[in-house]
Amino acid sequence: MSSRFPGAELAVLIAAALPAAAQEGQRAFDASDFARAAEVWRAEADAGSADAMFGLGLLHDLGLGTPRDAATALRWYLAAADLGHAEAQFNVAVMLDSGTGGPRETSAAAAWYSRAAAQGNLRAQYNLGLLYEKGEGVPRNRDLARLWLGMAAPQLRAAQDRLAAMADDPFARDLSPPAPLGAARIGSRVELAWTAPPGPQGGIFHLELVTAAGPVTDLRTALSAVVLPAPAQGPLFWRVSQVAEGDAAYASGSWQALGDPAPLPAGRIRILTTPGAAPLSEELAAAFNAAAIPVEIGATSAEESAVEYGFGQDRGLARDVASFLPGLSAGAARAAPLPNRPPGEVTITLVSEGS
Repeated sequence: MSSRFPGAELAVLIAAALPAAAQEGQRAFDASDFARAAEVWRAEADAGSADAMFGLGLLHDLGLGTPRDAATALRWYLAAADLGHAEAQFNVAVMLDSGTGGPRETSAAAAWYSRAAAQGNLRAQYNLGLLYEKGEGVPRNRDLARLWLGMAAPQLRAAQDRLAAMADDPFARDLSPPAPLGAARIGSRVELAWTAPPGPQGGIFHLELVTAAGPVTDLRTALSAVVLPAPAQGPLFWRVSQVAEGDAAYASGSWQALGDPAPLPAGRIRILTTPGAAPLSEELAAAFNAAAIPVEIGATSAEESAVEYGFGQDRGLARDVASFLPGLSAGAARAAPLPNRPPGEVTITLVSEGS
């Protein structure tokens, strides 16, 4: 068996204790009354309890009060994992990683490890680090391997030992677009995971989460998975870019939709306006939104209208925008790098004549 699963039974290793939200079922489980625990948890699972689904998975996984049945255990774990249950996500990942209850699927395992790791599951962080170290199911990426192992290391001796043993051999680096690995909206939060080969030294990921009406979150992180608050309703879009040190360039993954199918954004517009130019800014925002381009509106004290972009890759979009604005032309688009500017964003500054 893989070194990711040292020693004991699979489910014992990956779930030391059942969460206690389902109190009656938990008490029965603790008293080894597994038939009663199963009865209670089935009723609670039917009502949507992720803890109860996890408990049923554990019973079938360990053969407690029922014959061991890895396939049934995996189904219950998946049901709980889909509801954001971190321990269930980890259990699913380990079963997929080891080929228990079905064929081995390391890419799917990496997605579930990532979602559990983003919620702080130490063993998921450790196992995800091992996948990145070996390039199993994800691109081989020693940077991400060290990052995830390092997050688990303060409390997990195995992660400390693995970090100490990792070689410092050189490896190829490239500014490549990240690829989505897993995503879900669960109530008013989203769980997002992606993967990428090693980027340039000093580079970082830039995560964008937007609605059709504008940005929800911009986040720069070295991680490859996060949990974020988000609106519970309406379509959301997300993408991740690798950004070179100093914002010299970027490589963006494709936009992904969460929720109902909807047009994906073609870019992002930020409109800064003086009070007198507010009506024009609202007209522009409506036009961009109709074209599925998210817009953010803010105030400015600037003295002249302008169209600006941060990355050279966005010059074309900026020129297209400038050519349609009154009093401007394509040649008016100018470079104006800003710290942490999102890839693909163009800023429009609107100043009325009387301002």
